[in-house]
Amino acid sequence: MTINQNSNQQPTTQSTEKMGKLVLLPIDAITSQEQVRKTFLNIDELAASILKEGLQMPITVTAPNANGQHTIIQGERRWRACKHAGLTHIQAIIKEEPQSEIQRIIAQLTENIQREDMSCEEIGQAIAELRKAGLSIKQISNALGKSDQWASVYHAVAYLPEYIQDLKGNLAINDPYVLRPLKNMYEEDAVITKELVETALKKKMNFTRSAVNELQKQLSKRLTLQKALEQNEEPTTATEELIKNIKKKFDQASEALPNNCKPSNNVRVYCWARPH
Repeated sequence: MTINQNSNQQPTTQSTEKMGKLVLLPIDAITSQEQVRKTFLNIDELAASILKEGLQMPITVTAPNANGQHTIIQGERRWRACKHAGLTHIQAIIKEEPQSEIQRIIAQLTENIQREDMSCEEIGQAIAELRKAGLSIKQISNALGKSDQWASVYHAVAYLPEYIQDLKGNLAINDPYVLRPLKNMYEEDAVITKELVETALKKKMNFTRSAVNELQKQLSKRLTLQKALEQNEEPTTATEELIKNIKKKFDQASEALPNNCKPSNNVRVYCWARPH
């Protein structure tokens, strides 16, 4: 049911236009609290749509407190849009039963994870709050109707290093399967990760899942080489490749020599690592 927000009715907080717990409430009788969604986009567009077509889905609020104020449980974006549109009343469903913090977060997540404009950080932070409240990843995934892997990946990107946050914002990355490996790389070695990322940016690389996996491989190789050098050792694979190349060039040069000048089969090629 859509109620005409521009009607001449003067509803009250108690019961006007009531169908069960569906009521029209004064917007000023509703307050906000911390939401899982931190950024509310396209409020102007939603406000225009509500003015034209009415509010298609009521918000959900708590029962009034001692001061007669209701608190939003679900629908803050719709409430903001109605305020922006200059409406004085809004459709609301009043939840008479008290709601725990866990129930509130799960209800908001369930509504918002379907929206493309909710950032993966916001989802991750909400999951982190549920973890702090004592829920396991499995309990969270079951409550949201998602897989354990889904919940784990989003939980991993709840709080990103500042450098990765900036990268996320500049490139509009909202894929946790891209951000999680970037975060892991940065935490493993921030300096080399920055070098790899900056090089990728200069090449105008698209930060897809496969591209970031390649960056992870490059980091792993760099760290392996760095560790070997610190231990005064040459990596086996690098040494073998170097010897092959030298031997190849040696053989090519030998072929160009007269027969009486060719080296014997007893000639060996040696390779020394330069001392530090």
